[in-house]
Amino acid sequence: MLIRFQFAFFFAHPVIDRTAFMILLREGMGDLLDGDPMLLPVSSGDQMGLPFLTMGSRDGRCHISAAMPRLDCVVEIADESQDEFCGFARGTLEKLRQILNGFELSRFGCTATLFEKAESPIKRLLETYVSYEMRETCNEIVFRFNEPQEINGTMYNRVVVAQNGFKEDAVHGSVPGVITSLDINTPASLVHIEKAHVDAVLMQINEDSLIRNDGH
Repeated sequence: MLIRFQFAFFFAHPVIDRTAFMILLREGMGDLLDGDPMLLPVSSGDQMGLPFLTMGSRDGRCHISAAMPRLDCVVEIADESQDEFCGFARGTLEKLRQILNGFELSRFGCTATLFEKAESPIKRLLETYVSYEMRETCNEIVFRFNEPQEINGTMYNRVVVAQNGFKEDAVHGSVPGVITSLDINTPASLVHIEKAHVDAVLMQINEDSLIRNDGH
């Protein structure tokens, strides 16, 4: 099941007017960002990606972090169906895309995090990714690989990270399972991001997520 999305927008030129940017986000996102924003004292010459602005919803399911070179938005699942969650995430992304329409974007990426309940997460990971017979005393395992994929003539990065972990459940507490992150992002060689590139990333995320959900 999908439990989390992270959308990353990379600016071709650094954000200079931080206060105006905060107001733009607050007005454009509306009630979705009903928490108190925090404008941080980061040097205007800082290009290292330290956030100058954090904003979020009071229920904690949506959070935005903005730095001069990029903006990240994280959306967490609530007590809702997969269709409702994906619809909420898509609506959030579309609002952000409209807000950032006036900025020149150099890259875009989306990371989808999935959770699969498993009594033995280590065994499940080994069955899924490798044939190596691991000792039963192993209590942590992580796989990461980048398998670039061509979409409409452009090669996109397709990074998969899988590991054992837990998902907190209101009824059952900490449920053991396999957590898989799918990170699809545009290549660094692409200097201008258009709606078609964003749609391509979302299409691939959707296809990969459906395949993994069906397989579980």
